Amino acid sequence: MKTVLIVDDKEMMRDSVGTTLERAGFRVVVVADGEAALHAVAQSRPDAVVTDMRMPKMTGIELLEKLRAIHQSWLPDYMSHGA
Repeated sequence: MKTVLIVDDKEMMRDSVGTTLERAGFRVVVVADGEAALHAVAQSRPDAVVTDMRMPKMTGIELLEKLRAIHQSWLPDYMSHGA
């Protein structure tokens, strides 16, 4: 089963996206910010990351840059969302 990491500071978005992906057959890991995402990636090595672009402390772009720098030999698929 493929794992998707969802990163969003809004609980409603995390729940909505998570439920949709679970119904589609994915294992879902949800976190509320970039720091938690970095820890989750170290633990679960997701196949894909869906991240909000506008979050406090660390934006989605900053998160993706850190993931690329830390995990150069392993890069999941990325998707971002935000207004």
